[in-house]
Amino acid sequence: MFSEGATWQVDADATSDACDIVHVTGNITLDGECVPNFLNAAKRPVNRVWTIATYGGTVAGRMAAPQGCKVRVNEKKKTVELHSSEAGTLFMVR
Repeated sequence: MFSEGATWQVDADATSDACDIVHVTGNITLDGECVPNFLNAAKRPVNRVWTIATYGGTVAGRMAAPQGCKVRVNEKKKTVELHSSEAGTLFMVR
């Protein structure tokens, strides 16, 4: 579904769990990068989860996400989720 080098832009509401969602009746293959567009936000929301896809078959591959976000597969629910993690402190060691 998403091939290498592809960009999946997802509109996600920063104040709720509303977002773009893709429903796949069969298998889903993830590759490329998910790029969230956070609506109603001055900055990236923290500690939020959005369901960005559902699938009926199997899932293969992984999808990259920008810093502070992760794309995770919930095999029990058969969903692909976008997670925005808690803001933290970044240390740079030289």
